[in-house]
Amino acid sequence: MAEDLDTPVAPSGPEASTVDGILVNPSTTPEGTGNHPSSPRFRSIVVVLCIIGGVALLLAGGLAASKVHSGSDTAWSDWSPTKSGAAGAQEIANHVAPSYKGSNGQQLVSVTGGEVKVADLPVRIALRNTGGTGDIKLVSGTGILYTMCGLGAHCAIAAGKASLQRMLLLRREALELALYTFKSDSSVDHVAVLMPPRPGERQIKDSSGTTRVAGNQGTAMLITRDSVKTALANPLSAIIPAQTPSVDTIAKSPEAAAVNALTGPDLFMMSIIEGQDATAYLVLDPIKN
Repeated sequence: MAEDLDTPVAPSGPEASTVDGILVNPSTTPEGTGNHPSSPRFRSIVVVLCIIGGVALLLAGGLAASKVHSGSDTAWSDWSPTKSGAAGAQEIANHVAPSYKGSNGQQLVSVTGGEVKVADLPVRIALRNTGGTGDIKLVSGTGILYTMCGLGAHCAIAAGKASLQRMLLLRREALELALYTFKSDSSVDHVAVLMPPRPGERQIKDSSGTTRVAGNQGTAMLITRDSVKTALANPLSAIIPAQTPSVDTIAKSPEAAAVNALTGPDLFMMSIIEGQDATAYLVLDPIKN
């Protein structure tokens, strides 16, 4: 077949005639040769045009895909983790934590992120007294756990003074961790954040009246995907501006009201208890205002 395409085709059509003593055939004039469908030149032009058209379609498809990707990711934030799951959570923690500073200008807390586990035990999250009814509700779905540690006694923040302003800044940090997690990993349904305890927060009296430190108690946040779906539909900067406020400025920052509204219902007193089946329970009790 390829040989057939390369074999010269005998001219057909009107008979040859003589013009000014020169034998002329209509199908073999320069114009006829360039436009005739069976001519090598014509076939070459068609092949080139097809190649150009194919390349153009590929480029157009690539640009369209690029626009879709950048529209969904880059438009939401200038940064995103390269991984999902536990590895992605730690990437997010490493990216977010250094932006939050204490009154001394140093990083406020260290943050670890990963699966919902404590001491390598899988954790079930239980909400107690939901709706004021005293009922217990087990949280279902896939979760990510972040733990904040201030590197002081029992992970309390070593420097500075505990205050409502500092807690609001920590809540902003927890919200930023959760938003990045939900946006980058569609399989995550909820994010739990163990907050650094206030000094003395974990001191309790046992049945004998002796005061001791309860290392398994403190404050936690539980943020669900549904509770922040509006924030996820808008650029991150609409809720969490790029410039992180300080402890002294957080209360007057543009995002203070939004952070307070979004995280207020998600703040709990927490306790961790070991289950009877090689698991642990993260028990969350609503904080009464």
